[in-house]
Amino acid sequence: MRLIARHAIAAAAAASALAIAATPAMAATGQLTLRGWGESLTVLNPKAGCIKTAFAMSQVANNTNVAVTVHTDPGCAGWGLVVAPGDTALVGASHSVRVPS
Repeated sequence: MRLIARHAIAAAAAASALAIAATPAMAATGQLTLRGWGESLTVLNPKAGCIKTAFAMSQVANNTNVAVTVHTDPGCAGWGLVVAPGDTALVGASHSVRVPS
């Protein structure tokens, strides 16, 4: 009987771990608007990772529930400026934004 109980507990633990691992990571809820000179990109509920733009951003409006980091270089490299939830920041000529996981 104990052996069956151990197997049942192990199976339940494995199923829980699998369910957690299979859950998609949605890093932010809300809207992130990236503006450049004459161009803009709005991302709804941005996923965790690096958002690269084809244009240089001059302003970031972070209307999500997490802080994001705006980077000067593509691929979320270079110096970073943190933009808090609900804030809008002038960011010079930046090329990527990191959304945390």
